This record gives sequence, C-alpha cells and structure tokens, in this order.
Amino acid sequence: MIRVMIIEDEMNAARYCSLYISSYGHQFVVSSICKNAAEARDLFRKYLPEVIFCDIRLGKDNGLKLLEEFRIAGWTGYIVIMSGYKDFSYVREAIHLNIEDYLPKPIFPEDVAKVLGSVAMKIERETSGIGIESCLVKGWKNNFPDFIIRALDYVTLNYVERISLTDAACYACVSAAYLSTGFKKYTGYTFIEYVNMYRIEVAKKLLLETNQLLEQVADQVGINDVIYFNKLFKRFTGSSPGRFRKALSGLDKTVPTAPEFSGDVRDR
Repeated sequence: MIRVMIIEDEMNAARYCSLYISSYGHQFVVSSICKNAAEARDLFRKYLPEVIFCDIRLGKDNGLKLLEEFRIAGWTGYIVIMSGYKDFSYVREAIHLNIEDYLPKPIFPEDVAKVLGSVAMKIERETSGIGIESCLVKGWKNNFPDFIIRALDYVTLNYVERISLTDAACYACVSAAYLSTGFKKYTGYTFIEYVNMYRIEVAKKLLLETNQLLEQVADQVGINDVIYFNKLFKRFTGSSPGRFRKALSGLDKTVPTAPEFSGDVRDR
C-alpha cells in the first residue's frame, strides 16, 4: 500500500480528494486527513506517508512552509499541491520543493487519477532500482549536494527513455557544465558512465528474474540496439548477456569475474 496524506482545511474538498484517491484503486490508501499544520506534523510522524496532497493556505498556516519542513527533515516523498491561487510566485516556490504536480482547484477525478498513475509508475521504477544506486555510487547519497541527488533521481526515473546531460541538468536546476563537473567530482563517474552502468545493472536484474529475449531486455533499459547492448554489457561485466544469464542459472560456470571499472566507457 502507498500511504497518502491529505492536508486541506476545507473539509468538503478534503473528502472529495479522499474519495478520488480511494476510487483510483487499492494501491493507494488515504492514511490521514489534516486540516492544519499542527495536525499534519503529528500524523506525519505517525504514518510517514509516501504521497502528500496539500493546499497552499491552511487557515493561518502556509502549506508550502510546512512541506519545506518535511523536505528539510529528509522526507523524499511525492508532493501534489492543490490551490485556488494562480499567483506565479506560489508556483515558483512549489517547484523548488520538487513537487509531482500543481492542481488548480476545483480538482477533478481525472486530475487525481493522472497524478497517481505517474506516482505509481515512478515508485515501481524506483523499487526496481533498489540497491543499484548504492552499488554504483561511492558514498552515501544523502551526503551529496542537492543537485547531484536530483540528477541521480532523474536517472532512476528516466533510464528507460533517451537521457541527456542537458535534460538532467535542467531537472537538477543547474547548467550542464556545472552538473558534468560536479557529477564526476562527487560520484567518481561521468554522467554518461553512470547512466550506462545503471542501465546494465537493471538489465542484469531482468536477465536473472525474467525470460525476456535480449532485445526486450535492452529495450526496457533504454537501449534500442541489441548489438550495442551486448557490447556495453560485456564491457561492464566481462561477459555477454547470454553467458551471464546461463552462469547465474547454473548452466555455465566459465563466465569471468567482472573486471574493475576502468573509466573508459563512452556513449556512442
């Protein structure tokens, strides 16, 4: 279950939002509804939601400031802002909180369904990537600067798609040159090296846990050329994808040990 907290001082709006979330499916459950910041702080500690739907104005309280408190405390869940305010300053402030969406009031079932579908997909991708970041990146992620963390998150969420340094830099709110230099400094890898290594780690998981063809595995990790996929896989692991799958299935014991990363891999 994915726990959802609703922070809304208008009870009718809160009830409708809860109904829309519950109607989406059993994957999401409304764990708490709060009408002010004090209630939200108490119930946040109790339920630790993965998703928060929050109004900007909560009586005398500021919803954005409350969410900022949660972010500063280390919460990395998904934020959906609900507001009748169209002032761009609010939108700009909300964006800095790394929000999932900004829904103008009144909200409708299709609005909620769309954002929950996006959240569900991202959580599924993140779950499939558990352990991959920690294996690839030297150091604890939370010790990295915010722009590096955002770049890593961008890879986790978008490795299936075509990824560029420019797009990742935009997501991280820095220039491409700044991200390129910082990424190498803090992770030890260039951005493209990390993207390719991440894709191969996911591919290894798919090879072991599914019976998909190599072409299908390559496509699922964002590589649409199976010849290039084979070449990249062997460079990182020391084995072809086919031999890797057989070796881990106990059918072939001759697969070599993966070499130490040499740092010379480049994207095409």
